[in-house]
Amino acid sequence: MHVVNDGSYIFMWTFPFNVVGNSNLTAWFKTTDHRASRVSAVISQLYATADPGLTKNAHRDVMVSNTDCGCGGACSYDSHECLGFEQPNVSGELDTTQWKVIIAHEIGHGVEKRASGRAYLDYSHSATEPLCRCDHIPNAAIRLHCLQSREFAGAAWAEGFAHFFAAKVFNSPADSDCYLGYYKHAYVKKYVPFSGSYMFLIFPPPLQVSCRGPVRWRVEQCNDPNGATGTEVDWMTFLWNIHVPSEYGNKRTTMTDYHHLRKQACLKAGLSHCHGNWPYHQIDFQKFSGAARDYYGGQSPKYLHIAEMGTLHGVRNGPY
Repeated sequence: MHVVNDGSYIFMWTFPFNVVGNSNLTAWFKTTDHRASRVSAVISQLYATADPGLTKNAHRDVMVSNTDCGCGGACSYDSHECLGFEQPNVSGELDTTQWKVIIAHEIGHGVEKRASGRAYLDYSHSATEPLCRCDHIPNAAIRLHCLQSREFAGAAWAEGFAHFFAAKVFNSPADSDCYLGYYKHAYVKKYVPFSGSYMFLIFPPPLQVSCRGPVRWRVEQCNDPNGATGTEVDWMTFLWNIHVPSEYGNKRTTMTDYHHLRKQACLKAGLSHCHGNWPYHQIDFQKFSGAARDYYGGQSPKYLHIAEMGTLHGVRNGPY
């Protein structure tokens, strides 16, 4: 354990991303801070997950901070994941390690970055529809992006993967359904008796969200069927359905293949991984499916399944 004194105290746990079951997984706790047990419990569950997508002989650092990590609560940097408070540590603010899904979500970012690099991310809220923005979230510090906000495809993809990863850690692949315990306010379509119709209502966290879908939020709610944008919820359900459900058999994409395809989606000749440079690493479904077509073949079951799920879950570019 390392203690870094930079005006706050950051407790750091390093764990190796080796093959599942590797005996080198260790953690040293020299603090009575209960956040240590929360992080280690999620890491233990991650190592028990089938095909978790961890990269052999690679490492990431998970830090727990007494501040907001400089990003509003919890975030993933190029070198580490940080879990802190939603605001600077004052009485009543939420410690993000109280959410197992947030811990797994941030680790998911680290897994993806370590395996294939960081694509260019832009969370710009260009949408005018309230359903496709984050204005409904009371805490302004965490409005940068949310489950249903319309973002550039690369950002929606990255956040959708982190949601998918957290859902994968806490759901069984043997189940026919899948749920994510979402940690921000979100819109839910409910029947309202006094109006005699369905309406979108704002619900507070924790919120049970289906990660099986399809939801097709961008296409049906955001009035953007043609642009290279996306929503986190659509990418989450898309990724779940190309990887997990057993009924898809040999059509499914393994995590190893997924990392390869994502890397190919944003690579230029001579680069070893994504660097987050604009515009070269602004990735979207078109580039991902193109990489799958080149890798699997245009008539392969895996490529055709990716193409089909891209349309079904509303992440595909172009008219619908």
